[in-house]
Amino acid sequence: MAVGGAPILLLLLGSGCSEAHTFHAPDIDLPPPSDVQIEAWSTDAYRKDPRQVAHHEIVCRVDVPWKAEPYHAVNYTFIERNSQHPDWGSYVTRGYTDRAGRMRRYRVKVSRAGDVWYATQLSRFIDVELGHPAMEDDH
Repeated sequence: MAVGGAPILLLLLGSGCSEAHTFHAPDIDLPPPSDVQIEAWSTDAYRKDPRQVAHHEIVCRVDVPWKAEPYHAVNYTFIERNSQHPDWGSYVTRGYTDRAGRMRRYRVKVSRAGDVWYATQLSRFIDVELGHPAMEDDH
């Protein structure tokens, strides 16, 4: 590389020549509960909190590092309505950064029957930074 190109390369490296990508794993659709199931759940205290319902669904259906940990409400965000995604309805999110530095996010769509919350879908996302194609070696 010519000496005159070095400042450009340093500028490119310093500007973080990478692109953010989100990979979406297949959704896990959950069947709606029957009236009998909702009635049985009405005595479960955790069914009154959509965040706790989401915690239960995630740890039961996905291999996550917090599987053995107790529920902590501060780790979950409940969104009852999102004007940017009205088709999502109510949902709960949780995310964490794995050992490789990737952000892993979970979205659990929830519905309510009276004061009983239940999950209808579990979505999984991984956010990664990939090097910019201009920085790839052709060899």
